[in-house]
Parts: sequence; structure tokens; C-alpha cells
Amino acid sequence: MSYTEGYDNNFSSSKIPYDDIPISRRAPKKKHHRVSSSNFKILVTIVAVMFIINIGLCIALVYHVKNAVVKNVVVNHNNISAVGDSALGIASDTAWWSSVCVAAGGSCHDESSFYKNTRSRGSGVIYKIDEEEGVAYFITCYHVLDGHDKYYILLPSKLKPDIAELVGFSSYYDIAVLKMPYSIEDFESCTAIQVADSTYLTTGSTVIAVGNSLSGGLSVTSGIISRINTMIRVEGNTFLSREIQIDAAINPGNSGGGAFNNEGKFIGLVNAKLNTTQSGNTTINVTGTAYAIPSKLVTSIADSMILNEGAPVCVDLGAEFEYNENIGPERYEFAENRYIEDHRVFVKSAGSASSGKLIIGDEIVSFSYVDIFGFEHKDVQMFNVYSFDDIKFLIKKGSKISFKVNRIFADNPITVDVTVTGTQTY
Repeated sequence: MSYTEGYDNNFSSSKIPYDDIPISRRAPKKKHHRVSSSNFKILVTIVAVMFIINIGLCIALVYHVKNAVVKNVVVNHNNISAVGDSALGIASDTAWWSSVCVAAGGSCHDESSFYKNTRSRGSGVIYKIDEEEGVAYFITCYHVLDGHDKYYILLPSKLKPDIAELVGFSSYYDIAVLKMPYSIEDFESCTAIQVADSTYLTTGSTVIAVGNSLSGGLSVTSGIISRINTMIRVEGNTFLSREIQIDAAINPGNSGGGAFNNEGKFIGLVNAKLNTTQSGNTTINVTGTAYAIPSKLVTSIADSMILNEGAPVCVDLGAEFEYNENIGPERYEFAENRYIEDHRVFVKSAGSASSGKLIIGDEIVSFSYVDIFGFEHKDVQMFNVYSFDDIKFLIKKGSKISFKVNRIFADNPITVDVTVTGTQTY
């Protein structure tokens, strides 16, 4: 499905001196003054008072510093906890231990050759750890691996890279899943990502990016979410991709790394940055504009890859959704003093891929389904045209989806059960 009308795509996005002059000053000549007894007492009093004040300030400063940073981070058997008053510091540490460096091509056996002898280097996140099966799964960007047949992962707690196996990929969505054997010893200081639902992101919120920036090892940058659900054309693609726009510093090597919120939870997969834009005949360099694929879409695709051991498979609903251009979005309160845009979504077309009775003009209010793991999801709000797209990889062919719709001439919302008969592979 394509929802691209009205977007300006006149830009290009890609996957991603010291002052040593000494200062010289001549000390002024000392002048000698005779100090009277009374003046000397006043001077001593002032010095004593200032000394006491400074002692107090030092104590306060030590207390502040001690309590304003992360004091201790404990990672044990994939459970992470941090102590301290700096929320951003805790979030950074949480995100750090679920991030990895990824390389492809060439050969390596240690940290040095990992950075020097491999052909492509990027980032990744630890997605799932299955201790019973003895395997760990990682998500990265497909363009980091494209064209190579050897893959390496460098855990944040190790200096020696491990060989990884490709589980599946989607060149369309630029997402790939790798796996490698799990052992408690190797992963003692690591944890799988905690995933935040990207449906509930708000502009202006804090974002932390962790990745292998400039192939120098893991590093952290921070910024804010600048825009949600923006459409861009990534270099090499002919279609538009839906992305989260962030202003955290992103450089080559960050591709495949995680974007995290202020709790250290995964909100998106960094895959591109805007380099230039065109204004008439002038090319303008752009900074502070990077992009991440929304976490809900990323994890849905990754789960489909793992289940199908290959390319992701999604159901084909056989219907397209659209907004009514005459109806603007409303504000939906999902947490205390936090709102997201709630668009009214209508059926634009209804094809033959489904055996249900959705008709053109139906307003989709919500939908219910059972996912590929057997979990039931009731009354999922249809906030925008992407609400269903984000989870269509989690629905099996032949499954029943119950849509709650507002239909013209109906006094109350009605339920329409749709049995999905078509699938697509990306």
C-alpha cells in the first residue's frame, strides 16, 4: 500500500583546528601596602567566612555529582538494572548493553582485524536470547550485509568477534536478522532490547542512538524525535519508506544500530541520514537529520523472518486505507499529559484477497487478531493508515481479523470479520 501523496521528495538521503597559540601575560609589579590592625581583622573574618562557604559548596557539589550520574549498572543473565538519578545516563547504559558492532566480508579473528579487514561495518541490536535453544538473534540493516557472505558480531563485553549466520532479510525494508550460539559466559554482560511501541511516540521526546559510528566501536549520541511517520526515498530505492526523523548525530557505521527512548527502550532501527537537499539549482548540505525504521514494524518483520527462517511473509488484506482530506487529526491521550495524533481512517478500496465484507467508505475504528505466537490482541486502535501495516507480518494466512467499523447509515459501530486468504513476501 502506498500513502505518498503530497510529499516533497526533492532531497537525497544515504544509508548511512586546535588553537595552540600560547597566551602570555606579564605579572604586574607588586605594590606593598601597610595593613592596619582593624583592617587585618576584617580581612581574616572575610577569609574565614569564604572558607566556610566554600566547604559547604564542595560538600553540595560532591553530593550532586554523586547523585546525578549512574552510580552502578548491574547486568546478570540478561537482566539489567541501574542505580542513579540521571535518567539519560541510565537509559544510555541500558541501551549500550543491548547493542553490538556488525561487520561483513573479509576475515577477522580479533578486534583489530574486525575493524581493518572486514569490507562493511555497521551496528546491530540484540533482539532475542533463547537460552533453552542456545541461540541469540540480532537485528541490523540489510545494506550492511548486502553483497557479502561472511558476517561477524562484536559484543560490547568482548574483544573477539563471533561468526554469525544469516536468518533472513528484506531488501525492501532494509532489515536483516542474524543469529549465533548463546552462552552465559559470552552474554553475561549483555541483554536483549526492551521494545517500546513506536505507535506512541511523540515529537520532542528524547532519543538516544547507540552504534558503531565511523567504525570506532560503540558510542552514544542523543537528540530528540523531530518528526514521526515521515516519508523518504532512501538512496537506491524507487519507493518511499516510512521513517522516524531524529536529530541525534548519525554517521557511517551507525546503520543497523538502535534508536532508544529516555528509558533505554528500543524505538527504531537507524538506517539513513539526509545529506543534501535541492533548492532550485543549489545543493544545500544538511546536518542533524537522520532516520530510523519504527520499532513495531522492525520487530514484526524480524519475528516473521525467524518463524519462516527467511524472508518476511505478511498477509494481504486486499484493501487500501486512506484519510479523508476534509477531516483533520484529533489528539488522543495515551498517558498523563501525553498525546498522539489520532487520524480517522477509511477504506479506499476492497479487493479479493479477503473473504470479508469491508466496503469502500467504512471507517476503521479498531481491529482484533491472534498473532503467530498465539497471543490475542483485542481492539487495537486504528490511529493511522500504518496501524495495520505494522502488524500484518504477525498474522497467519487463513486467520480471522475482526474489524470494528463505522458504516454509513449504521447507528452504531459494527463488527466485520475478515478471513485473510492472501500473502506477500518482501
